[in-house]
Amino acid sequence: MSADYPSMTTAEIRSKFLNFFEERGLKLYPSSSLVPDDPSLLLANAGMNQFKEYYQGKKTMKEIGAISCQKCVRTNDIDCIGEDGRHLSFFEMLGDFSFGGVSKQQACTWAFELITKEFKLPLDRLYFTVFTEDDETHDVWRSLGVAEDHISRLGEDDNFWAAGPTGPCGPCSEIYFDMGEEVGCGSPDCKPGCDCDRFLEFWNLVFTQYDRQEDGSMPELPHRNLDTGMGLERMAAIMQHKTANYDGDLMQHLIKLGEEISGKTYDADDYSGASRSLRIIADHSRAVDFMISDGILPGNEGREYVLRRLLRRAVFHGRLLGIEGAFLTKFIDEVNAQMGEAYPELLKNVALVKGIVASEEERFSTTLDNGRVYLDEALDALADGAVLSGDVAFKLHDTFGFPIDLTVEIAGAAGHDVDMDGFTACMEDQKARARANAKGDAWGSFNDVWVELSDKVAATEFDGYDNDVIEGAKVVALVCNGESVDSAAAGEDVEVVLDRTPFYAEMGGQQGDAGELSAEGVALTVSDTKNHNGLYAHVAHVAEGTLTVGATVTAALNAERRGFLRRNHTATHLLDAALKQVLGEHVSQAGSLVTPEHLRFDFTHFEALSSEQLKAVEDLVNQQIFASKPVVTRVMGIDEAKAAGAVALFGEKYGDVVRVVSV
Repeated sequence: MSADYPSMTTAEIRSKFLNFFEERGLKLYPSSSLVPDDPSLLLANAGMNQFKEYYQGKKTMKEIGAISCQKCVRTNDIDCIGEDGRHLSFFEMLGDFSFGGVSKQQACTWAFELITKEFKLPLDRLYFTVFTEDDETHDVWRSLGVAEDHISRLGEDDNFWAAGPTGPCGPCSEIYFDMGEEVGCGSPDCKPGCDCDRFLEFWNLVFTQYDRQEDGSMPELPHRNLDTGMGLERMAAIMQHKTANYDGDLMQHLIKLGEEISGKTYDADDYSGASRSLRIIADHSRAVDFMISDGILPGNEGREYVLRRLLRRAVFHGRLLGIEGAFLTKFIDEVNAQMGEAYPELLKNVALVKGIVASEEERFSTTLDNGRVYLDEALDALADGAVLSGDVAFKLHDTFGFPIDLTVEIAGAAGHDVDMDGFTACMEDQKARARANAKGDAWGSFNDVWVELSDKVAATEFDGYDNDVIEGAKVVALVCNGESVDSAAAGEDVEVVLDRTPFYAEMGGQQGDAGELSAEGVALTVSDTKNHNGLYAHVAHVAEGTLTVGATVTAALNAERRGFLRRNHTATHLLDAALKQVLGEHVSQAGSLVTPEHLRFDFTHFEALSSEQLKAVEDLVNQQIFASKPVVTRVMGIDEAKAAGAVALFGEKYGDVVRVVSV
């Protein structure tokens, strides 16, 4: 078996992958935030998340395809992390995607070229799987020189991807690397798909070409899609001649830091004890850093709870290693040193991240102490050798944030087992309630009328900074009850899309404009304006006449209401600046609500403000208001704006040209 192939750092692998496909005409997209636009997702967990609307033909990509290196967090197997060399909570997913622009033949050819000519992996250690019925992909791999005994056909469970019971689906082909007999199970039948560690799957090419219906039929999608994913950490292990994700360069830097702080020694072959804890801290510290940098704060629900759980689990395993006092911010510094160049948001938000981590670590130390008191009382009440109930263990987990493995360890030291079946039953009840409350499906939000309209109708031209009234605006679309219609009559509620408008759509927390649309014999009252993929929808009631697509109207906004909105919007920026001055530059806007009557400003900080700090912030804002200084507006390029010190707000998306307001 050949072992002669070059070693590459994680950074070199990331760069080579992206450059390879960019040179072939695919467009490079930056990683999306871990906070996804898709309301059905808790966290970004795959590179394809930001391209869903293209898959179903709702939007059309101008280029032949896209590439990205997506930061991901997956939460379904947190308890497995550290117990093997593969599971991670945070990982990077390299992907190339196409929506009818790249054929299956071309996709496989490029994949083969990249891994054999650029990464120079030996062909005799590469194995390929295809869906049982997918002769087409099988024949492509054979034509590229892959031996028949290096291709396996697997069934639907392994090599057929589906979004769910219905929706986009299609066959996939996985590429494996033979890690060597020494890490295998020894069975003569060992091959890709075996549960042992010999064959490591590092790249999956999904050919999404069908749209499964409720009756089980699978008509073709409007075009054949390509969705590939290469796990960067897995590829790094291969390219660095290692056998596990944790043995690659990035993770080893973090594990070595853990060794220095704890005094413990890491054993790559030991999946228990200190080595397990060192893996968990290395993995979780990356996830924590990236999640907070993307605006997620510790909490008790949803993604906020995931963050808190990861953070506390890392602290707990520090305790198991014998680390006294706060330590996790040292790992944040190391993550930034290793990954800050590729992800500059880590360096930008370092003060915020370290402040929140330090505060949460201190708070959890108190939680551990309180939970220990409750646990000790419960153990003292048990007879010798009695089992601690699952209800008590669950309350420790749910109320005190006490990890179950810590409960098991302490109870065991006192001579008691824990009713894990009872604990698991309580956890399943909680999960069932969470699933019952979950809304939407993974693809439904991309099926609405606005996604389809945005691919057919040009984006609305906003001209409301200089004009309160625009005459001759053309009606380009009408939507009633979620359906595109040709007309709306008196008495009906309708969303009106114009080719240009003075109405500001709800953005940045500011409520949309209100006003009137009118034409001869037609009058509509607009109560709100919303932005759907660049289309400004005037939420209106038809008071008189019938409005039809293609008609022209006069659009007049309520100028007095707009004035109140503008003043309160500017006040949020004054608050932002004052909070930075009083609390520190780590403060950033995490959300806001701007109405004509009042404003709400959400911001990131790691503790409640004191009364003195509140007064200082109020005084600074009022000083600026009473100074009545002019508000200056300029239009400039995004890079020029950043160089001038303009503040970009979390969650907002900006084009190449931006409007900068200076106060």
